[in-house]
Amino acid sequence: MAMAEDWSLIDGLAHDLRTPLTPMMLLTHMLEEHPRLPTELLPIVRMLRENVDAESRLLDAILDWCRARDSRLELSLTAIDLHEVVQEALDQVRSIVEHPRVTTELGAQRRVVAADRTRLVRTLAALVVDAHARSAAPGVIVLSTRDDPTGVRLRIHDASRTDPNLLTQALQATWPDDARRALDIGLRLTRVIVELHRGTLIVTADPSGGTLIDLTLPLGGVSP
Repeated sequence: MAMAEDWSLIDGLAHDLRTPLTPMMLLTHMLEEHPRLPTELLPIVRMLRENVDAESRLLDAILDWCRARDSRLELSLTAIDLHEVVQEALDQVRSIVEHPRVTTELGAQRRVVAADRTRLVRTLAALVVDAHARSAAPGVIVLSTRDDPTGVRLRIHDASRTDPNLLTQALQATWPDDARRALDIGLRLTRVIVELHRGTLIVTADPSGGTLIDLTLPLGGVSP
């Protein structure tokens, strides 16, 4: 009972924090694009905007965590190109993950899926950041796509030697009795988000070295 009350409190706090953050997001984006902004101030405004955006994504993840726990999480589906999602996710984490350490091999020809763009981007970004954290430099992280009999497959290959069973557990939304770091929430929502998209998620060890995360999504547009 106490734990349920705690999650209800967290849900309410996240909503309350999200309200004042919205105008801050709009203001920082407007400032960054303002033609009269002094050049020397642009790096400062950009840093502010990136931090406000990161806080906004964290609050969204917390809200989704609470909704998923109560089976209230619903997707907003549109027809999107999976390659655009990959690029958007990489753009989102470029301040965390060094570009030379991430390469793409986007070979899928059939790649339009019915998906919740915001949540899919956030999920992929969390997976890339996690792969970066688990892989010692100068290991390379490779994101690749290919056509699959059941849809389109996105693979993340990193250089870490991670136990697939432990990583699989980390990608599931579990509701522990003890507190967990808030930054883990986006990662732990991965399986929930994938399954709501009617997709599959498989973690394996690469025999030649490294860890493989295969995310497969069905093809298709949005039903009227």
